[in-house]
Amino acid sequence: MPKLNINLTGLAVTWDSPNISTIPDPIDPSPIKPNKSPAGTHQQREQLMDALQPYLSANAKIPSTSACPLPEAIVRLETEPGKTTYRRQYPIALSIQPKVQEQVDKWLADGVIEIAPPNTAFNSPLLTVRKKDANGNYSDDIRIVPTAFNYH
Repeated sequence: MPKLNINLTGLAVTWDSPNISTIPDPIDPSPIKPNKSPAGTHQQREQLMDALQPYLSANAKIPSTSACPLPEAIVRLETEPGKTTYRRQYPIALSIQPKVQEQVDKWLADGVIEIAPPNTAFNSPLLTVRKKDANGNYSDDIRIVPTAFNYH
């Protein structure tokens, strides 16, 4: 190229080492794992558990169907007069109906749900979601419910 009076100038002629620096290892190669890295000594943890045990026992005796007695725990959802949120039940596959019935029976026994009176103006259909294992997920489809709320 010098014979043609073409010169390449201002270009780097040396390169840094081809060794690319690696990302440094974390400061602690064994990070804290929840419930596997308790704080305090073994004796301190035993003292704490001994102090908490009466409260844990009392809490375990509370029935699952009982409601919180604190007035601020009560939630009231005011609906507009005459508004309804009835949506008919979606079809449920025959193959999973026994599992759904089993879950509904459990909810009835635990007091989570109750039988609605005939001709009710409110109904939230049950959704079933298949999982990879034999069990399924069950929940209400409540997307229509907020349309009846009184926001005043």
